[in-house]
Amino acid sequence: MFLQLFGVATVALGLRETRKLFGYPHFFQLTLTWAKRFPKYYLRPITAEVNLTLPAIEMSMSGYTWRPADPNAPIEKRLEAIEANLSDLNARFDQSQQRQDHEIRKTRSQLDEERILRENEDHETRKKLEAAQTGGLRISAVGLVWLSLGIIMSSTSGR
Repeated sequence: MFLQLFGVATVALGLRETRKLFGYPHFFQLTLTWAKRFPKYYLRPITAEVNLTLPAIEMSMSGYTWRPADPNAPIEKRLEAIEANLSDLNARFDQSQQRQDHEIRKTRSQLDEERILRENEDHETRKKLEAAQTGGLRISAVGLVWLSLGIIMSSTSGR
């Protein structure tokens, strides 16, 4: 009988280790949680509260100036206004290109960080799965030996 109990205890220990490895609560915590779900003998008043949060609004604004060219102005003045407008247009284009490059770099950086984090988590998950599957074999094998010996010994005559 003791050998059978040792076998059962060993299997229970293996289950406990596997649950702990994956962060699951132990058996007694599950039992307490289950017991707390039973309805109480008296009813308590129920109150509720609702909070509403709207998503953050992100806005971007920009502005520019344009130098109009008077059609009656001399050619030099009109050419000067066109050159100033072209210079401003080029500056706005450069700023837009810089913002776009910044956003692309930021997005690539975030994607790289996410990829590295995901790879690390995958590696940790593989290690846990391997430990759970192969580490539990040792404990289960010992439990099987104890259980087998207990069954054999209990079935022999005790004369």
